[in-house]
This record gives sequence, C-alpha cells and structure tokens, in this order.
Amino acid sequence: MPPAMVAIKTNGVKYTKIPVPILAIFATQRESPREEDWRNKQISAFEEGVPTAHVVRIPHAGHDVFNTNKDDVLREMTAFLSSLR
Repeated sequence: MPPAMVAIKTNGVKYTKIPVPILAIFATQRESPREEDWRNKQISAFEEGVPTAHVVRIPHAGHDVFNTNKDDVLREMTAFLSSLR
C-alpha cells in the first residue's frame, strides 16, 4: 500500500456527526470495472457515514471536476444553496 494510503488509514479521524448542511460532489470517470466498483464503494461508504449529506455524482468528470464540469458544479451548488433558505 502506498505510504499516503497507510497514513490516511492509520491516522484518520472519523467525523460521524457533522451538524451542518453538506454538499458532496463526486466525479466519476470512465474506468475499469474494478476501479468503478472501488469508487462506488467509497461513495456509498460516504453516504452511509454521513446520511444527512446531499451527494451528487457527476459522470465522465475529471479529477478537477470544478474545472472539467464547471456548469454541472455551479448548477448543483446553486440548487443546494437555494435549498438552505
């Protein structure tokens, strides 16, 4: 396992209660079935761990989803912020 992953897994803090509105945007890329399965498990784990979060998956987006899919991100952020009023 890469050193960064070891550090994340051994030194991470689990925040199970986050008392604020949450918008979580996940970029999903065209990947191998193995990578896609891993990513979907990560997203599902986040959804289960933070059930109050509003989770958005943006397909075919790059790692820098805020640049590769700017219109999608802005639409989701605007809708989320409008729901807080």
